[in-house]
Amino acid sequence: MRDASAFLGQWPFTSAPAPSAALLRRRYRECGVEEAAVSPMAAVLQPEPMSANLALFDELRDGAGEAGVALRPVPVINPSLSGWEEDLERCLRLAPARLAGVRIVPNYHGFSLEDGVADRLAEACQARQLTLCVQVRMEDERSHHPSMPVPGVGSAQVRDLAVRHEGLPLLVCGAYLRELEAYAACANIVAELSFVESGRLLAAAIAALGAGRLAMGTHAPLHVIEAGVAKVGSDELDAGAEAAIGDGNFRRLFPR
Repeated sequence: MRDASAFLGQWPFTSAPAPSAALLRRRYRECGVEEAAVSPMAAVLQPEPMSANLALFDELRDGAGEAGVALRPVPVINPSLSGWEEDLERCLRLAPARLAGVRIVPNYHGFSLEDGVADRLAEACQARQLTLCVQVRMEDERSHHPSMPVPGVGSAQVRDLAVRHEGLPLLVCGAYLRELEAYAACANIVAELSFVESGRLLAAAIAALGAGRLAMGTHAPLHVIEAGVAKVGSDELDAGAEAAIGDGNFRRLFPR
């Protein structure tokens, strides 16, 4: 089992303590997860994300291989800031073999996927064979702090970005079940399941996108790891579909 979308660090709008990388690895091992793509939580709200990226690289390097669970870094890049190209190259130099992809959080970083900056980052990722992870929300909008409501990234924006960059693998993180159908025509989009929680969720998600375009994601530590893992077994699947969602699609997205 592999987790396509997780974080390390403290989210300021929750009282839950932030697990260390060592604790996260132990929890994964207990749940049968052997690999996870992890981004720095602090990068979402800090003025610039590189300090959080560098701290993530240090923490993952210090505990590499601990508990038999591989945590692979997914740095956060804000393409609306000058110098993001240098940030991306620095991330590649620091973790050339382990880098799982790049994550963007457009709604928190104040840019639109319709802006040219998003296209330039998409082109850079495609040229470097990196998956671009689009975080469409960090929390259910109903639980936002009343002084800081942040709407999710529109499905149409994500779809149009995928259409403009057909050769770029896109992982949509944090999508609701009702949003999955918007991505059906875009073969380069895979969606992780951390916010797919309504109805007969796995059967409905497969009906929308197919097992080959879904990945197990936990959104840890904001969501419980066990819940994300349990979704893969929440409906009767043939062995091929379960393997794709729990493992194979992760390997295809993050082949390094």
